[in-house]
Amino acid sequence: MNKLRQSLHRKKPTYVPEASRPHQWQADEEAVRKGKCNFPVRVS
Repeated sequence: MNKLRQSLHRKKPTYVPEASRPHQWQADEEAVRKGKCNFPVRVS
């Protein structure tokens, strides 16, 4: 019975830390290094 319950139990997706996904921020890093980024700041 336990095996049946365990097989039906949803498994959590494995967590991948941000540092392991460099492809997601590589373009942003290049833009920052080249000075192409701007960050609009609203002063109240």
